[in-house]
Amino acid sequence: RAGKEAVGAAGGLVEAGVSGPGWAAELAGPLTVADCFRLRDSRGTASMLACSFHRAGRSRAVVISVDHQDCGAASAIVLLDVDQLPGALQTMRAIGRDDGLEITTEALDAAEFRWQVEKALDARAVHDGVLTAEDIAAMPDDEEGPVYPALAVLVRARMNALPMPGKPAAPHGDE
Repeated sequence: RAGKEAVGAAGGLVEAGVSGPGWAAELAGPLTVADCFRLRDSRGTASMLACSFHRAGRSRAVVISVDHQDCGAASAIVLLDVDQLPGALQTMRAIGRDDGLEITTEALDAAEFRWQVEKALDARAVHDGVLTAEDIAAMPDDEEGPVYPALAVLVRARMNALPMPGKPAAPHGDE
């Protein structure tokens, strides 16, 4: 929805005689997703959700850490160049093996991936809902980009491009 509104606003600029921004045509293009995976440890304590998004010849990957000992809440979100995703997944598997865990990898369809991501983000939102402004301000800065709250907004927007899951949202604390 926000993309359509932005494209509409860019169209208003053109109607007013201002050159349209270069990003408007790209934003109007379709957003596609690929490589949706869930990596899980054999103890059921954590998982990683990963996928890549593509639009207008540009691609990015996202990896979301999920803490199953904390209601299945998202604990971190990382953006990567799409060509870094296979290596990142391999590194996660190796770290798990080094910790004595078996890491399983499961391909997910886009609707199931969206359900899993929204479940993790929703659980984190419940937990973050009790934070004060001071708690949020004290969150660590990431040297390479936005911290969790900004990335969660971006990921939620990306999830809107995926098919709606065929099952209801998970209640908080179902883990």
